[in-house]
Amino acid sequence: MKKIKLDEFERSIENALKRGEFIKAPNFATTKRMFEETALIKVKAKAKRNNIPYQTLLNTLIRQFAEGWAALQF
Repeated sequence: MKKIKLDEFERSIENALKRGEFIKAPNFATTKRMFEETALIKVKAKAKRNNIPYQTLLNTLIRQFAEGWAALQF
């Protein structure tokens, strides 16, 4: 298996994780749910501005991400 190449910023995050500089938020589940709801609201708003169903927009975004991911070389 090939190793993923990290850029400088990604390496700094990985090193900080190894040093234990990040801790789990005490209210992680609540915060996570808030960000999920916020993301969905933003997607719905963008879809409405473009006059398309939000499910169509989500499907397009997922497909573009998957195609971009597949194109990455490790």
